[in-house]
Amino acid sequence: MAASRGRLSRRKGANYEREVAKAFQSVWPHARRGIGQARAGGDVPDVQGTPLWIEAKHRKQVSITGAMRQAVEAMQRFVERGGDPDAYHFPLVAARVDDRATKGRMDLVVMRQEDFLELARYLPNGFGQTKKDFLDSDKGPNFNLARPHGHSHEPPER
Repeated sequence: MAASRGRLSRRKGANYEREVAKAFQSVWPHARRGIGQARAGGDVPDVQGTPLWIEAKHRKQVSITGAMRQAVEAMQRFVERGGDPDAYHFPLVAARVDDRATKGRMDLVVMRQEDFLELARYLPNGFGQTKKDFLDSDKGPNFNLARPHGHSHEPPER
C-alpha cells in the first residue's frame, strides 16, 4: 500500500511539473518538465527551458523555506559539477497549496527578496527598457543579467 501511495505521489508531482512548465511557456516557449531529475540526482530543475531554477511542489502543506533551500542547493551543485553558471539566474519555488479559507487551491510563485529586487530592475519601463526589449527573444524575456553573485548593481545602459 505504501509503495502505491508513493507512486501516486510521484505521479501527482510529475503532473504538476508539467502544468507549471505549460504555464511558463506563455513567457518561455521552451519550458518543459526537467526529465533528468531522478537519474541526475537532482541536478536539473523541475522545469527546464527558463533562466530560473524552478522547484515545483504540490502538497497540502508546503515548506516554502525548505523548497527554496532545495532549489538553492541544487543550483549550487549544478555549478559545482560543471554546469554552466550562467544557465540559471534565480531559484524559484512554484507551489500548489490548499487554501483553507476558500476550500480550494492556490498556485504560488516564490522568490528570495534579493532576487526579486534584482529581477524587478529589468522589468519593462525600468531604466528605459521597453516591454518589447524585455520580451525580444524567442527564448523568453531578455534579462541581460550576469550571475546573481558578484554582479554589478548598475542599471543597463540606455
